[in-house]
Amino acid sequence: MISLIFFLLYFYVIVKILQDPSWSVVGLFAFIICEKTSYEYIPFGVDFLLILNVITALSFILSHLIIKKSKIYLNNTIFIFLAIYVIYIAVSSFSTFYFDGTRSWALTYIQSLIMVIVISNTIKKFSQLYNIMLWFIIFGFFATFVYFMKMGSSIFEQEIEGSNTYGRLFLILIIFSYSFYKGGVQNRILRYGSMFLIIYFLFALFLCSSRTSQLILFFLIFYYGIKDYRLNLFYLVGLFSVATILFFLLPEVFVFKILRSFDDSSFQNGSGDTEYNSIGSNVRLLLWNACFDMLNDSSWLLGIGVGNYRYLMPQYIPFLNTPVSHPHNSYFSVLVESGIIGLILFLYFNYLTLKSFFTFRNLSNNQNRRILEAWFLSFVVFLIGGLTKHDHYDKLLFLFIGLASSLKNFKHKYEDFVSY
Repeated sequence: MISLIFFLLYFYVIVKILQDPSWSVVGLFAFIICEKTSYEYIPFGVDFLLILNVITALSFILSHLIIKKSKIYLNNTIFIFLAIYVIYIAVSSFSTFYFDGTRSWALTYIQSLIMVIVISNTIKKFSQLYNIMLWFIIFGFFATFVYFMKMGSSIFEQEIEGSNTYGRLFLILIIFSYSFYKGGVQNRILRYGSMFLIIYFLFALFLCSSRTSQLILFFLIFYYGIKDYRLNLFYLVGLFSVATILFFLLPEVFVFKILRSFDDSSFQNGSGDTEYNSIGSNVRLLLWNACFDMLNDSSWLLGIGVGNYRYLMPQYIPFLNTPVSHPHNSYFSVLVESGIIGLILFLYFNYLTLKSFFTFRNLSNNQNRRILEAWFLSFVVFLIGGLTKHDHYDKLLFLFIGLASSLKNFKHKYEDFVSY
């Protein structure tokens, strides 16, 4: 049944792509969220999902040919610095490659350039951004439902996975749902339906027990509290009341697992951060310290080469039971594998992306401002999540970059334009 729903939704998206190339971004988001949460429920597994992704790309090309809009513009600062970064890591890392699966990291960077070009040349108005958000929620709802099913018949009694990947996706879905509730949609049914979605995705967030995501959630609560409610007494009492009610209504075993997830030692020899070893609670610190040791022995300027962390790590942390391919931090990963030069380039095009989304402050239309603000906050979540996860080559990062690049094309009847 779930597979049938997925195919119907994806088939609808493919049909819409043939009418409007901007729907290809919806297809890309659908691919990403299904790949991360529910690919095993798609017939023939992830390989078939990749085929659907290729069909999305071909539909985009065919759509451009049909509507005769084949001009591609590359004069964009974000794209230029991303291209410089990709060329730099390709040149600096070529001689150090171990020719196996680690090359896929570099290949993803090449694919990212294509994704950014596609997105930045197809999204041209706020209604398309709104459409992407809406369909991200639709696919997210079904993917989250599949995530619940993976927990078993009694989800409260299952082991919590501690997944930052799921937690970050659920946070983005919460942001989108809240933005709809506070002015992103005019339909009253959809607006109040978004209240249910907020609770639904909040439950999913706590079920995955991503500690980083739960901490970011507190940031969002205070951000929206100050922005929309000025943290007045009613808002604070309401939050306390909801937390208290949930504490007594939810099964004790589930509440205990949420609280326990903040204790690294509880994950010994199990899931979570210490899945690679049984030595203690500071495994991330060990992985990060290894980065600096590797740079001291090689080159701080150029790094050790993309994909080589996993091969050098056993020399610096020999007592880990299982090799680790990355240091669980986007910024340390970029630094150790591409050096100071690579890190500066990486931080700069991320800064430009953040700056582009931050133009939501200049918009007077409440709906458009809420839409763009949602993308800004989602990207902030992504950047903060990178402190404990390797996101520097994640497809979602380059979708954000492409959308930020597209804002240069925005002109609206009731707005001036979005500039950065």
